[in-house]
Amino acid sequence: EGARQIDTARGSLVESLSLYVGLWSNYGDGADYWAPGSALPSQEIPVVQKKNLLETGLIGMAADRLGWWMDHYINADGSLSTGDWELSCPFHFADGFADYGEMLDIMARVARSQIGYNHDNATAWIDAHIPQAVLVVNYTYTLRMQAKNDPATKGTPAQGLIWGPPEHDTCHSPGYYYHNNAWFIRGMLEIGKFLNDVCPRYCPQYASWGPTMLSEGRQLWTDFITSINKTATFTSTSGEMYWIPPIAAAGQTPFKSMIESTVAEYSNFRYYSELLGADVLPSDWSVALQQFRETTTGTVSGITRWSDHLDDMPSSYYLAASLRDDRLERFLLLQYGHMANYMGRGTWTATEQLPIDSDANGFFRDYLWSYLEGGIDECVPSIMLPGIATRWQFVLERYDQQKLLNGSLA
Repeated sequence: EGARQIDTARGSLVESLSLYVGLWSNYGDGADYWAPGSALPSQEIPVVQKKNLLETGLIGMAADRLGWWMDHYINADGSLSTGDWELSCPFHFADGFADYGEMLDIMARVARSQIGYNHDNATAWIDAHIPQAVLVVNYTYTLRMQAKNDPATKGTPAQGLIWGPPEHDTCHSPGYYYHNNAWFIRGMLEIGKFLNDVCPRYCPQYASWGPTMLSEGRQLWTDFITSINKTATFTSTSGEMYWIPPIAAAGQTPFKSMIESTVAEYSNFRYYSELLGADVLPSDWSVALQQFRETTTGTVSGITRWSDHLDDMPSSYYLAASLRDDRLERFLLLQYGHMANYMGRGTWTATEQLPIDSDANGFFRDYLWSYLEGGIDECVPSIMLPGIATRWQFVLERYDQQKLLNGSLA
């Protein structure tokens, strides 16, 4: 079985790389995702892919692909581009604002990794791409300043938090989402550390941004925790965390099922995954949120439910949270549940979505809707999960703690 897992991990990496055309990454392999002039429908894909490459030691490949993405999808004002995809979305951004923090995090990771991997290439990469990263830094800082100084939110749970779209499908329902702000915190802190610690030697003209981003990231973190304390549901007996709503607003009650409504389904599918992935919640809050979704119709053999089917597209952050919180059985259930019940056996293919029941012909791994899913029968985030899970079984780095989780599941 160990050999089969290694084969699956390697196969998932090869398959995800096969979706590139040169250095142009893609969400899936269908023609509908290759529309000229369109960026990816989810900017999470280069984040996940580059992080997967970094985690498996393919540092040069990660740097090349991230550099290409930065050359093509960072606008002059520092906003991220989704091309001509859903131009009616707020900010003309057809995805969730969590992408900003995720991209800042991965930019800092790639730059740091390059220094240890190939010093000469690191200097060239930093010279070429840190100016682009600083554009995103400036744009993010502007969003934070607008949120921080917004008189309309003073005294409310949204005070200090950044407003924006939560996800590609729900971009027309913007708000003060916790997962977006969690990743703004993480991105500001990680790029701030890089600018503060590394730029004095490699990019001194940008070093002054370091203390600024670190300070604002920490202040946003305080606003974030303060907000959750106002909106979350705590148990009446012990006062322990029970449920965190997806949006910073008063008057919300815990979902009775993670598939009871559009907001519940998207919370289960992506909002909570990204909220946990940023690693900004206290451990007991993190565990409570994981347990809530797991006991409220949120999973099948560890796989994420969405309505009457399965969708493991952005599930890797649930793996990281389980491992950080020493919930090893849940980590293994998602890892092996995904490998056994979501991926195509022997081919390591993975669709964006999958039916729970078999189709009319008795096939379990058929497309959810043949007329729609045929364009994304190779979905990068779903494919890559076994590779990243196998790596994390051996070592997972903790944010903020200078700590490695070594061999927890080796």
